[in-house]
Amino acid sequence: AEVVREMAQGVRKRFKSDIGIGITGIAGPSGGSKKKPVGLVFISLSYNKMIFVEKCLFKGNRDHIRKKACKQALVLLNHLLKIVNDETELKRFFVLNL
Repeated sequence: AEVVREMAQGVRKRFKSDIGIGITGIAGPSGGSKKKPVGLVFISLSYNKMIFVEKCLFKGNRDHIRKKACKQALVLLNHLLKIVNDETELKRFFVLNL
């Protein structure tokens, strides 16, 4: 999870953006293990000094896993954009989902 946090923060720094997204994981077909199976994906959003990380486990082939990971990242981004002006909701989103 640390890698994906750094990725999201790196995106913000590199592009001087308000929000950064990072996605990493094992899409397969190889590379999986018992501890880190194929389909394990971490998605991170970085906003201000807050970082959100979600751990997902998707089933399917490599293409399906990659598409599901991108779709979930967009779902999370959409949620963040809806609450960006609500400090209470922002704190709830980032604290409860770490």
